[in-house]
Amino acid sequence: MTAILTIEATGVRVAIPDSGIVLGRGPNERGGTFHPVDHRAASRYHCRISRADDGWRIEDLDSANGTFVDEAAAMPMLPLRTGSVLRLGHGAVVALVARFDDDTPVAQKDGGRVARIEGERNAAVAELEDLKRQLDTARADATELRARLDQAQTIRSVAEEREVQARARERDARVEADTNWSELAIAREQLAEAVAARADLTNELVGAREKIVLNETRENDTMRMLRLELRSRVDHAQQIETELSRRNARVGELEVALRSAEDNRDRALSEVQSLAARLEELERVAQVQSNLLLERAPVAKP
Repeated sequence: MTAILTIEATGVRVAIPDSGIVLGRGPNERGGTFHPVDHRAASRYHCRISRADDGWRIEDLDSANGTFVDEAAAMPMLPLRTGSVLRLGHGAVVALVARFDDDTPVAQKDGGRVARIEGERNAAVAELEDLKRQLDTARADATELRARLDQAQTIRSVAEEREVQARARERDARVEADTNWSELAIAREQLAEAVAARADLTNELVGAREKIVLNETRENDTMRMLRLELRSRVDHAQQIETELSRRNARVGELEVALRSAEDNRDRALSEVQSLAARLEELERVAQVQSNLLLERAPVAKP
């Protein structure tokens, strides 16, 4: 027993160990030596009395009504000496009044101070070693993160290159589609002209047949000439029909090529969207990993 706290109202003497003691209303869920103060003015954890190198001290634990030593507020800490009067609360709201007495011999105080300094030094060395281990781990994590970021950058570069290629293919597909559309328009115009020529020829054939009917009584030479002319025009009509069929086939080929160009364009657009989504996903993963590393990195104590 090295220090005593005498409660004024009850005369109870509370021994304070070297590890210190906490006063408060409780309940105590933090462990350690605890003395309950059954008063509404006391906070759950009101104050702590602990031993330092230069003696005892009291620390207010952010209480509602304050901690006072000889009418001086512990904001947040004050030294304690033999005969010091401790109050929890002030004025009309006082939860506890007690007297502090330090019975520690001088030699024991000095020995205890040396032991505490040695213990604190050992604790500091252990904490330093732990910080070094944490720093090594953080450096390893940083190296791994840099490697992942480099990999993500490489993937991003590849994705950008593929995107450029896909856009180039898309432009080529559009140019090809425009060209096919132009050829298709020309072919349609030619087809319209052929249809009109066929209609004209049909009209001419009808007229020629009417002439043949009307002139059946004419001379044979005239009939032969008309028949030759009719045969020539029929051959011409057949040639026009052949040309029309060929142009119809060409229109079909152009329509197939146009559908193929549109399919290529759709595939190129889909590939661009897929690459963009992959790039965004990789950037989100890199950002999350960076935030996790920052959260895990130790903060050096002052």
